[in-house]
Amino acid sequence: MSQAKITVFNLLVDHEEGTISNCMWTPTTKLADGKSFLAVDDYAKIMLLLMTHPRVKDLEYNEKENMISAVFSAPEMQEVDRIERPDEDYS
Repeated sequence: MSQAKITVFNLLVDHEEGTISNCMWTPTTKLADGKSFLAVDDYAKIMLLLMTHPRVKDLEYNEKENMISAVFSAPEMQEVDRIERPDEDYS
């Protein structure tokens, strides 16, 4: 068992037209107060996905924040916004 600091993934989802949303997560499960389980293989799978996905760019590691971040291009999110909030002006 290790007491290492957990790395956070931060994915900025670019909806295009100037809209960006943020998704942050860690591949962990809480076992008990103050104790979590980390599947190291999950980090490798997530990194492989981020490094090879054609819509992911600007992948970087911030050592100070212990964070891996990237930008995911998702222009179809504009249509999701229109469906979820039909009363807003999207022009």
